[in-house]
Amino acid sequence: MDTDFSKFKEAAKIREKEGKDSFFSHFSAGPTTDKVFESAKEVWWNLFHPYAMQYLPQIRQKEALDLGCGGGAHMQYSSKLFKWVHGVDVHDCFGYPRTELEARGAGNISFSTSNGVDLPFETNSIDFVYSWTVFMHFPNIEVVIRNLAEISRIIKIGGVGVIYFARLFRPQGPETLEEWKQNLEKEKTIHPCGHVEGRGKSVFAINMKMAMWKMEELLTYLGLTTLEKTTTGSFKNGVRMSGNQHGIVFMKRKH
Repeated sequence: MDTDFSKFKEAAKIREKEGKDSFFSHFSAGPTTDKVFESAKEVWWNLFHPYAMQYLPQIRQKEALDLGCGGGAHMQYSSKLFKWVHGVDVHDCFGYPRTELEARGAGNISFSTSNGVDLPFETNSIDFVYSWTVFMHFPNIEVVIRNLAEISRIIKIGGVGVIYFARLFRPQGPETLEEWKQNLEKEKTIHPCGHVEGRGKSVFAINMKMAMWKMEELLTYLGLTTLEKTTTGSFKNGVRMSGNQHGIVFMKRKH
């Protein structure tokens, strides 16, 4: 199993040496640190916050994990909701994130480095796991499975997760939300394995595209129950349009 994440670690170190704006823009859209945090705010409030609020009671007593936190920009907003937010990534360049988040009022946070497959947290210790534009960079399906298994291990009974991942099938041209739902069925006939692995050398390469049914199947196998299926996207002329990533919301139930 290929678990070499050295290029991601090296890229983070290079950007760190180039300065704060270069470092944060490496992990998210935006030419400056402020723009990156503005973008992260929109992602958090639209794509993660609603599910945390809907499915987790007494949320201000809970702990969350940002899986593949990058520069930690989303943690500024998740930390306003949770008692504590952990950030984990394969790099160890957390100087800028710690300083910037503290300056923005987020003191209930911590950062950890992982090897990309094992999560450095106790079993049944996390209430909410969220991940943005991370799974699409995994080199193979084995790494996807290992990460999902680790999520299943560390998340508490009743805990919730939200993962966004690159779609296996995306038609050319605009696609409404209803068309997206219809195209979920097409994914079942495009590739029998339900995923396609790439071999891009760039840290920005999309190496893993997955069908919704494949992700749901893996979650079920690992003891996690799908709650909702969603997608990224935007509004065009008042109509909700789909995006490039699927999203899946799940819970760990008592069996």
